[in-house]
Amino acid sequence: MESSITDKSFHLVLYHQDEQVTKVQVHSTRPLEIQNIMIGRPPEDVCPLLAKCFLVDSFAQKNAALLVLNQAYGQQIDRSLQKARALLVYLEQVAQQIQGFAQVVSSMERIQTGLQGLNRLEGALFGGLPAFQFGSRQVKPDFGAFQEELQVFLSWFDQEVLGLDRTLLDRLVSEQLVDWVQHSEALGPLYLKAQQANELKPKVEFPQLPWISIPDWHKTLDSPEAIHFSYLPTIQEQCQETGPFARQQQTSAVQQAAKAGFGAVGIRSFAQIVDLVAGVNHLEQAQDVMSPHLGGKPSAGSGFVQLEATRGRLVHRVLVSADKISQYQIIAPAEWNFHPKGVVTQGLLGASTKDREVLTGQINAWCRSIDLLAEPQIQIKPLDNLR
Repeated sequence: MESSITDKSFHLVLYHQDEQVTKVQVHSTRPLEIQNIMIGRPPEDVCPLLAKCFLVDSFAQKNAALLVLNQAYGQQIDRSLQKARALLVYLEQVAQQIQGFAQVVSSMERIQTGLQGLNRLEGALFGGLPAFQFGSRQVKPDFGAFQEELQVFLSWFDQEVLGLDRTLLDRLVSEQLVDWVQHSEALGPLYLKAQQANELKPKVEFPQLPWISIPDWHKTLDSPEAIHFSYLPTIQEQCQETGPFARQQQTSAVQQAAKAGFGAVGIRSFAQIVDLVAGVNHLEQAQDVMSPHLGGKPSAGSGFVQLEATRGRLVHRVLVSADKISQYQIIAPAEWNFHPKGVVTQGLLGASTKDREVLTGQINAWCRSIDLLAEPQIQIKPLDNLR
């Protein structure tokens, strides 16, 4: 598993007047040139560059890159190899979410057994070989060993992370859900309790990013506004939210959390737990796991894919000319959530600034509930300091 799980590239500046936040600015140190530095490169350069520019979601980023490159170069992917890569993405998602929960409750030592189990699962798939490498290569994942190791991990997961059989989570009614959060000492409910203790109670209803059709994506990415869209994406001038809550908001478990009176921070944090369980369930499917839907049949010249990563929707598109990359476009999940008018910033408007320490805790909890891997810098200033 990749070691870096926090994105510190965002800087939030909150301006207040009459002890209330009235304006929020978001700045980013993310490399804006990532899409340009791919131009003129051979496909072998893409994954190493992605690893340098995107410190988290790297398996998902590399998997998306290889999907679009294989498609653009007309290469068919061995089904076993692609399933193994897809399982690695789920392994990464599960590892990142568990580590994110543990960091919040200061229990990193508690999850070492689980992380070791995930590393063994990775070894069963690739045995130390490079998993994300362009070009045809025959890999024979040991799905039998994967399933054996998975059973050990599942037992640990149910006991240490959930404190109950994961199949029961979707059956809890609101009263049982509240009791689970209040009395369980498992990692998931402890994380949720810590998040709820910093409930910001933002007054924000945000649209969830829909699954956009492939023709619509191509139309957008071919438009004159494509560069602007890559860093400030909107749909019909409306910002969208992506991530665990967008994926899980319609599940019965999240609906019960709403009935239980969970606030905006609590319900999104609970959706992360539900999303983690979904990721574990995908691991259990192993050989039946589905690969992302591509933007058409493999044909030399172009490739497109949209898939879900830990932090939300990830889109890659590549155009190839004379065996070199002529265009590479990426829309990462954080571009939606940390849009200057996105769900993160809008949820902070109106927050009380009477107690700065309390407000800082609330800001961090709100950001985590939307993007578990984001750790923004925070500044709080009077409105008359705005320049």
